[in-house]
Amino acid sequence: MLRILTLVMDVIFLGLLIFALVALWGFRDTNSVEDVTALIRVSKGQVTILDPVKKTEHKGDGLQTLRVGQTVRVDNGSDAFLFYADGDVSRLIGPVGARLNESQRTVRKPAILSSLK
Repeated sequence: MLRILTLVMDVIFLGLLIFALVALWGFRDTNSVEDVTALIRVSKGQVTILDPVKKTEHKGDGLQTLRVGQTVRVDNGSDAFLFYADGDVSRLIGPVGARLNESQRTVRKPAILSSLK
């Protein structure tokens, strides 16, 4: 009976050890590349934001998020500011169009967190 109990305890200990190693492996740091958005602030006039992926077009007003791939169209006599993640600012005076082509950053985070979305 003692021998069976020892064997069961060894199996449980080995299982917990394997589980702990797998859990720790899931928390190792990894590089994750993610898109960085910009903000657009409409100060006057008509601004349109076009999204080619969703094939939508909507009017911009106030402060809105501009994602990678989206295009801003500022009409004649209109004015808007584009705030980038690194602190740069662009003033758009219409008529003009601007597109956020690429804006990415690499972030180190645990692998388990980068796979949970």
